[in-house]
Amino acid sequence: MQALAKPFEDQWYVVALSEEVKIGKKKPVRLFGQDIVIWRQTDGHLGAIDSRCPHMGASLALGRVVNNAVECPYHGFRYDETGKCIETPLREPGALIPRTLCSRHYAINEKGGWIFIFWGAPEDATAEIPFFDEVKEPLRHTYSVREWPVSFTRFIENTVDVAHLATVHRHTLSWSIPEVAKVSCTVDGNIISMFPPSSTNLPVVSKIAYPNMALLHLHPKFLTVFAAVPIDDENSRIYLRSSQGFVRWPIIGWIFSQIKHWADMGALWQDKKPLFSVRPIRTENAQGEVLMEFDPHVVEYRKMRQRKLQEMHEKTSATNTTSQ
Repeated sequence: MQALAKPFEDQWYVVALSEEVKIGKKKPVRLFGQDIVIWRQTDGHLGAIDSRCPHMGASLALGRVVNNAVECPYHGFRYDETGKCIETPLREPGALIPRTLCSRHYAINEKGGWIFIFWGAPEDATAEIPFFDEVKEPLRHTYSVREWPVSFTRFIENTVDVAHLATVHRHTLSWSIPEVAKVSCTVDGNIISMFPPSSTNLPVVSKIAYPNMALLHLHPKFLTVFAAVPIDDENSRIYLRSSQGFVRWPIIGWIFSQIKHWADMGALWQDKKPLFSVRPIRTENAQGEVLMEFDPHVVEYRKMRQRKLQEMHEKTSATNTTSQ
């Protein structure tokens, strides 16, 4: 997992929906093979630490949230949001708690209804959380979550792949098949945007927010956002948020939102068979692929990954030089 995670360090990752973690509740998540527990305190702030209790290895994800700390279900040790053990039961009052009795903690934040964890040192979590301006619109949302045996990088590349519409979605999205060879692509910071050819009336604009989010922008009031959480090398948790702002009347709006949501899910379901068949599963291991002119998003996404990897090498070299 360390080799996989290296090009993706020092980045914010979607790990859950905000609504999944209520005050006083916790949720287990898995990121790059690491089990993490997140929880919400009474003031609304979130905590995130490794889920294995440093005492004897029990899963903190099975415990309770007590006085804003997460409690081990085995021996009752409690840990705060910094990973520090703040209470050990069955000991003499005032007994010192070993400094080594602590768990790795993570910077954690929220944006646009999503919970993000910074995969890197918490003190380095100064980067802007990648997100899409379009999602700020007051739209009605519906959600789905699935776990797929696919690399999160493969999934993200697939979501904005225009070329596969003509084959995988030819019976459902035939109206949206553009002159793919003329698709244009721009890069602005961590956002990669793809635009349809000007010779068509296709309104779709698709975007990638590095490292693990994608947006399909059909209309200002018709959006679909994907987040692919890297569980491990070859498996991802897929979040789909389907949004619409056309109909706001309570009952009719709900029905319309459900129709759009299941249309999005149907399109996603069509991707399963071909996407699951792609080898190698991890794009980092791809050798000999012949990318075409309609694959600019793949080229830019992988270039961005290489730039991030180079930045990590430079950071490591600078740290080693300073420590000598």
